[in-house]
Amino acid sequence: MKSKKTLVLFLILCFLTILIVVGSVLFSVKTVVGYCYNADDSTLNAQVVDSAQIKLKKGTNIFLVREKDIIEEVESTIPNIKVINVERRFPSDVYINYIKIYEYFVVNSGSDYLYVSNECKILRKTSVPVSDARIKLLFSGDPDSKTEGQYLFNESSPYYTIANSLTASLSRVEKYDNLIEMFEFIDLSYVDKNELFIKTKTGAFIEIQHPESNMLGKVQLAMSILNKKDFDYKSKGTITVYDSNKKIAGVWADKDKYAEFTAQG
Repeated sequence: MKSKKTLVLFLILCFLTILIVVGSVLFSVKTVVGYCYNADDSTLNAQVVDSAQIKLKKGTNIFLVREKDIIEEVESTIPNIKVINVERRFPSDVYINYIKIYEYFVVNSGSDYLYVSNECKILRKTSVPVSDARIKLLFSGDPDSKTEGQYLFNESSPYYTIANSLTASLSRVEKYDNLIEMFEFIDLSYVDKNELFIKTKTGAFIEIQHPESNMLGKVQLAMSILNKKDFDYKSKGTITVYDSNKKIAGVWADKDKYAEFTAQG
């Protein structure tokens, strides 16, 4: 009887061992793939795979893949992407699904040129300007960081909320290529006075009053006025958007309100 129990126990252990061995081979990672949702860039895909494999070695059990560690490694190594998810495709493939982040803005800070995303993330730093096809982002003082992969402003900055709200709103309202073609600069210098100015490349200005509230609605209204086919003042004057009786209103005036405001100091 004792020998029977021993035999059964032995067979169970053998069976479990076989399962573990087969499972470890069957479910070991053999292929890591980088897949970009918004760009066809084989070079960037290869960079993503190389970065992911720092934390994800081939042969790792697919059930033990640590998504958070991979995302942190990839995003810190390659600033101009955002990982959407790490996808397990059984039995042995792992896909790093991501989007490419585009350079919307350039900040000239001292001798540095910082190329920045629509989330104010620093994607690239150079000592000379490398492209005019970016919107200049102006503000008083220095950014809180100049390091690639970090953000221009920390949460204690007076620009943090306004800058993020504005840039997110612009990227929701217009496509990237259109924005780059449309605007020359954004000036955040006067947000402490409840004013924000945007200059179009055609010459007109957009003035956003009290930018701390209803930013998306104000941006949408300003853009709808600017993009009207029968709007004949794209090359001069100022479109002002503001709060009025719990609504958002907009008006064009034949004035360079930016010059008037900056002249006041």
